[in-house]
Amino acid sequence: MSHPSEKAKAIVNSFFRERGEELEELHDAFGMKMPRPKTFSWTSSEPKGVLQGSWDADDDFVEELHKFNRCLDEVSRQIPLDFDPKSCQWSDVLEKLKDGNKSLAKRMERDETWWSKGGMWLADLSSLSPALQAIPDDLCFLHGGLALVLHLAKTRDATKRNIVNTFEDIASALAIAGNAAEHSKDDAPLNSALDTLRVTLFKTLPPLIKILVPENTRMRISAPFQSTRADRLLDFLKTDAKRVEKRAQALNDRHASEAAMITKEHVEDIHTGVQDINEQIQEIDTTQQALKNMVLRQLEGQDTMHKMLCDFFGMMEYDQSQRGTATSAPAFSTRARSTSPISPESAPVPENKIASLQMILGVNDKHVSKDINYVRRQSHEFDAKCKSTGATILLNRNFQRWTRSNGADFVHIDGRPERTYDKTSPVSYFCSQLANRFKGGPYTTVALCFFCGQHVATGDPLEGPRGLMRSLISQALRARPTFDLDELDLEAFEGTHESIPFEDLCQLFRLIIGQFPLGYTVYCIIDDINRLERRDEWKPDYWLIMGMLNEMVGECGPNLCFKVLITSPARSKWLSEVPVPPDRRVPVQEGGLQ
Repeated sequence: MSHPSEKAKAIVNSFFRERGEELEELHDAFGMKMPRPKTFSWTSSEPKGVLQGSWDADDDFVEELHKFNRCLDEVSRQIPLDFDPKSCQWSDVLEKLKDGNKSLAKRMERDETWWSKGGMWLADLSSLSPALQAIPDDLCFLHGGLALVLHLAKTRDATKRNIVNTFEDIASALAIAGNAAEHSKDDAPLNSALDTLRVTLFKTLPPLIKILVPENTRMRISAPFQSTRADRLLDFLKTDAKRVEKRAQALNDRHASEAAMITKEHVEDIHTGVQDINEQIQEIDTTQQALKNMVLRQLEGQDTMHKMLCDFFGMMEYDQSQRGTATSAPAFSTRARSTSPISPESAPVPENKIASLQMILGVNDKHVSKDINYVRRQSHEFDAKCKSTGATILLNRNFQRWTRSNGADFVHIDGRPERTYDKTSPVSYFCSQLANRFKGGPYTTVALCFFCGQHVATGDPLEGPRGLMRSLISQALRARPTFDLDELDLEAFEGTHESIPFEDLCQLFRLIIGQFPLGYTVYCIIDDINRLERRDEWKPDYWLIMGMLNEMVGECGPNLCFKVLITSPARSKWLSEVPVPPDRRVPVQEGGLQ
């Protein structure tokens, strides 16, 4: 048998030290004033199963322990056993219980008399075994006694039923007490009941063994009449076990009641929180619905968006007229390379040279109006909810800042459509109306626009980044009759735009935009720039355009108001690599702002 743990030693030491005076009523061995022990130890020098203490020599308790072990020795000598009572573990106790059940089952099969069956009871080993294993290890010196009692009981019909019932009650009570101790370890009544049960077990086992194994002829003759005494001993154990079970059950019930109360409070708190959240959500839904209803009412007419833009920019123009205009130096500094056909030194250029450049660019002067009209015709595909996208853009602070500012600015409309579109989206529809509004303004307002979604077909003359830049340059040249392009070497272009390096196209655009006179406002609208992400070979030119526009906005002086608007009706894969700053982004969804 392995040595008990320090916890087991502490339990035994504390019990006998603190409750010595109460033990007199439980057992004759304690009918004396017990001296307080100096030490209490388990030693390996004694035979296994012997509890050895260091009390004074006249200590009756130590003698009683020796009697307990001598009882085990005597039984071992009188009856052939297939186990050693002094080295038993709980597994041996359970094994003896199993043997007893087998023996009882065989007897019931052989004996068909009603009175024999009435005096026997078959224990449910499946329920008793787990409970018996719950008995604490500090009772390890009782293993042999329990195993011996169960072993002897299988041949004693008179006491078998009571013994099995009693030890089932003990195991069940200890299992319940173990559960209660998990949340009530310091409960004094429970600990007291457990201590009493331990002592009663120790008190009862030796006389019970003597009843089952008579020591002499006289006791063997009287053995059939000892069942009453055995029942009385077992009643002590039952009483103590019931006391433990009752207290443990009360603790478990109290803990369950407290847990139920706490759970109820938590559920009520959660319910209250959910109600608050639902009320807030309802308020938000009410506000959004009111906004949608307002927008839908405004979109009932065919020209509603155009009227809204007119009203909106009418207010913007009034604000600008109140602020007045400013004068300053040229807006852009050109950075021409020595190898470029574009020279920064310029003089007035004849109109025929501009016409020649237009021929080299090869851009149809009708393509912009065709694109705008096509997008506007597609508006019948959108319901009022989709058309309300434009109205919500007008309500965005970043867009309003872009329209109101006197200087250069940049804004990116980042759309998240609820469904896919072929070539035209609700954002494209908004851009077409916006471009029309700008083109219908005073001559000092220049609107350059390009709808990338209208030029996605293979072989389209304006496909890709090169087509975008050629279109913007061509539109800018048509906005004024003269530009300072005298040093532009058209012959170096060899009569075709394909021979112009893309960087030179960008430099030419910067040069032209930088020469618009004081007081002009140039709007550059590029819709559905995601279409340029279809081919990886376009990526360097794509980023060259984005970098150029960003630099132009940053370098623009007070002379010129250059405003760039780029849209992505769907999520832009390339722009997500270098996110647009929040103050320059207008995130929208169909039917409302994000």
